[in-house]
Amino acid sequence: MAGMAAALAKERAAAAGAGR
Repeated sequence: MAGMAAALAKERAAAAGAGR
């Protein structure tokens, strides 16, 4: 569960970084 949430947060951060 924690791993899934962490992966989701990491992907979100990566997407935000790419958008910026």
